[in-house]
Amino acid sequence: MKKQDLLIAYLKELPREEPSGNFTQMVMNRVQLETIKSPVVYQSLISKEVWLKVIVVSGLLLLGAVILYFYLPGGTNSTSYLTLPKIDFSILFKPFLVFTQALNKISITFLGVLIAIASLLLVDQLYTRFANR
Repeated sequence: MKKQDLLIAYLKELPREEPSGNFTQMVMNRVQLETIKSPVVYQSLISKEVWLKVIVVSGLLLLGAVILYFYLPGGTNSTSYLTLPKIDFSILFKPFLVFTQALNKISITFLGVLIAIASLLLVDQLYTRFANR
């Protein structure tokens, strides 16, 4: 006889084990006790405070970019859509003339992409800070 046949014959001779009559009830009682002891509480990965900070920072960055785009002197268009009457801010921005000329040539889409990247970097930094706690 082969080893496999011997093993099958041996296993057939063994008495079968059966669970006790109240096995299911005991298991269910234990499961119920486990769920009562440690209920699952939902916790978001990013708290509401962090989301609020991300929204505020993104909004401020966007607002700053729009203000810089429309108010700073330079660029190909000499007239601005949002000029203040009889107030010339160009004297304040003379040191930044090169920067403002380059900024006026940047499209609003590119500024949006830069803001999105900055927001993602901020979220990543906040996530790694809170994940390591």
